[in-house]
Amino acid sequence: MVTGCRSSGNLVAGTTVLAAHKCKLVSIHGCNFGGTGGGPGIGSITIQLFDHATAATGDIVAQMIVQDSAHPANTTGHSLEYDMHGVMCRRGLVALVTVDAAIAGAGTALSGFTVEFV
Repeated sequence: MVTGCRSSGNLVAGTTVLAAHKCKLVSIHGCNFGGTGGGPGIGSITIQLFDHATAATGDIVAQMIVQDSAHPANTTGHSLEYDMHGVMCRRGLVALVTVDAAIAGAGTALSGFTVEFV
């Protein structure tokens, strides 16, 4: 059982080194509010987590894809959570977040991922 953990904060695009040392991956949370309320969609957003100390390369520990919510009636977006049960990352933890579209829609600033780890 994990009694406490660190959070990455909201990751919205690009590569982020979360830990440059051995760590345990606790959970991943993703949300995509692009296209809510009838605004243009941003497509899906993706996070890939790598067991590496400095770069988005090597072993992929986890991947999550959250679709947009472009239907006009959807005002709440889409959210997902993966409980990773303390998966061990031997070298470190690096996140790569990509947005799947050229058009940034309404709610883009609220879309993204958080990664919890110890």
